[in-house]
Amino acid sequence: MKAAPRILVEEPVENRARRIVRDYISEALPRFGDTESPAAALGADLRDSLGKIRKRLGGLRYRQLDTQLAEANGELQRSGNSDAYIPLVMALLKEYYDGSYSYLMKKRDSEVLFRGTYAEVKAWLADSETLIPN
Repeated sequence: MKAAPRILVEEPVENRARRIVRDYISEALPRFGDTESPAAALGADLRDSLGKIRKRLGGLRYRQLDTQLAEANGELQRSGNSDAYIPLVMALLKEYYDGSYSYLMKKRDSEVLFRGTYAEVKAWLADSETLIPN
């Protein structure tokens, strides 16, 4: 896998954050349907996940993001709206995940077959003439 060719999806951070919120919050909520409060259970799960990167974020930044997460969790419980998570996810992408991802990608020495937006990559993959080497 380290030497395998790559296809890179490059999307603006807000688009990525919206997709993550949809996939990991809105669509994940039914997984917690057997609890008394699915939104509260999901919120606790998200808080546990944030705690796992606490050291890398630093104490002050972790507390700021934890407060933002608590506010988003509260909004989800009150209204069922997950939009309050978008700024939090954008911050996490910019401040933590993108740097980690870039570091790992630089360690890999393999060809990039295609690079583009989600829609461009999807179209490229769907093109029957596109051949991906084995």
